[in-house]
Amino acid sequence: MPEAMGRRILVLATGGTIAGCQAAHGGYLSAQIAGQALLAQTGLGDGSLHIDVEDIAHVGSQDMSQEIWHRLALRIEAAVAAGGVDGIVVSHGTDTMEETAFFLSRVLQLPFHVVLTGAMRPADAADADGPVNLRQAVLLAAQPAAGAGQVLVAFGGEIHAAQWVKKIAASSLRAFASPDAAPLGVFLGDEVYWTPGMTAPVARRYGLPASAEQWPKVGILYAYAGMDSAQVKACLALGWDGWVLAGLGNGNAPHACLAALADAAAQGTLIVRSSRCLTGWVTAAGEVDDQAMGFVSAGRYDALQARILLMLALSGTRGRHAVQAHFSAV
Repeated sequence: MPEAMGRRILVLATGGTIAGCQAAHGGYLSAQIAGQALLAQTGLGDGSLHIDVEDIAHVGSQDMSQEIWHRLALRIEAAVAAGGVDGIVVSHGTDTMEETAFFLSRVLQLPFHVVLTGAMRPADAADADGPVNLRQAVLLAAQPAAGAGQVLVAFGGEIHAAQWVKKIAASSLRAFASPDAAPLGVFLGDEVYWTPGMTAPVARRYGLPASAEQWPKVGILYAYAGMDSAQVKACLALGWDGWVLAGLGNGNAPHACLAALADAAAQGTLIVRSSRCLTGWVTAAGEVDDQAMGFVSAGRYDALQARILLMLALSGTRGRHAVQAHFSAV
């Protein structure tokens, strides 16, 4: 990859399985190895790239939080402002990688790529996939961005846009996909081959709250056959700012549950209808009447994305129609 020669890359390590070690009980412990040690496994120490490594957190991604997101975004913003960096890699656990990628894509204005990667096997496993994933992520981040940079996920030899990527497997090494689109490209060895005509849209950007503590509180309710409205009411009693329904099909739920959500919407809680399905859109004119019930339809955003987008939208507005405009935009 000649165009990457001499470029400066910043690796921000957060933990995850890629930094994990096998345990005596047969499982493994995540977030055990520092970022510099992970980089040493990639074979990128020949000096063709200038790579700096910082440890931002040491967590399994099940413990990823708004506080770490906030810290990570501020560090990337500082690197952009200071200059002297040509790309950034974030090593991350796989369980919430798609959420972190989506969040960063919504709050960062980038002159270069930010690439997230991780692993499905711990670092000391015989079949560890972290070294090649990290190597390819660094090489991808070192590629000059054509115009504005993007937030990308490099995993299993594929490159995905933050707007589309989803974790689709609990144990397979090919854990990520873009079900509503396609990979932006693939790796063959160290070379990137971009998918012809495949580009991710430029998304609306949001400012960060002043601190992680000031983020609006938003949760997700997962719909299922026989769902009890008592569960919905118990969650709503928490007094949070908003809830996303991971609904059946086109964002549906049992009638009693929808009625409880409508009551909460009438009292000022923002309710967004999304779907538990892997692909597809949730439309405002489906079986559920959003106008009558006071809901927001998530459109193309899944429940995880809708939660993040609702938190960001609620930082600036509380009106249902104004929030709906955020979900109707790209």
